[in-house]
Amino acid sequence: MTSLSDELSTLSDIASRRRINTRAILNACFSSVSAAYREFIEWPGIPYDLQPRGFTGEASRALRTNYELLGSREGQSTIRSRIFLNNKGGLCRYCRCLPATTLDHFLPREHYPELSILTSNLIATCPDCNRNKRSLCAIAGVPIAHPLEHEGLPRILHMYFEERGHKMRFELRQMNTISTTRFTTLHNQFTKLNLNWVFGVMSVSEISDRGQILTDLHSDGGARAVSRYLQEEARSPLTSGGFNHWKYVLFDSLARDPYFCDLGTW
Repeated sequence: MTSLSDELSTLSDIASRRRINTRAILNACFSSVSAAYREFIEWPGIPYDLQPRGFTGEASRALRTNYELLGSREGQSTIRSRIFLNNKGGLCRYCRCLPATTLDHFLPREHYPELSILTSNLIATCPDCNRNKRSLCAIAGVPIAHPLEHEGLPRILHMYFEERGHKMRFELRQMNTISTTRFTTLHNQFTKLNLNWVFGVMSVSEISDRGQILTDLHSDGGARAVSRYLQEEARSPLTSGGFNHWKYVLFDSLARDPYFCDLGTW
């Protein structure tokens, strides 16, 4: 996480590049924005309940449009580059399927213009997840999970077939060790970002790419050989993404499904 002093330095630098009238507005907001930065960074856990500073009119517009300078002015593109560079694996931090090529404001800049260029509030995402989440801070009053919420979770993502060997579906299942509030934020993210569909499409592609391998394995060693192969394929995503990485869940679930492993052709 970038330090408060570095974040404030970026804020001052961008303000200095704005037109005189806009610069004056930003300078007048500096103290309040600094307090918002400190509150966000020092918040215990994820700042779901952080209250907006209530900027309106010209002040809100000036703060929101600071973000446009991150990639359009000399020197500031390094901030965007640093966020993408520090994004392990280069994948979207919401779905963990598609390449992250955009930045999402976790607390939307429409409601939190003071946080429009706060690095801690910017998340590397794919265009689909960014578009689905855009400007939404909550569903029915409950926030969408921050990517950090996935750390240290027990297995809650599961895959099953609606029909034997066909129509894969992913779902989240509550665990007694997870609070209702935390599970609800995770479930909101899963449903709002349409991750069941995303994971399903990616899973079909994964199986299709391995179709000939699975067929050959079954010809040589039957369902047991297919299951062993799928167990091996599950190891890498488990190591890199944990129990709830969609690819680990896919391969682990398929390896345990005797009907799928004995299909004979894929």
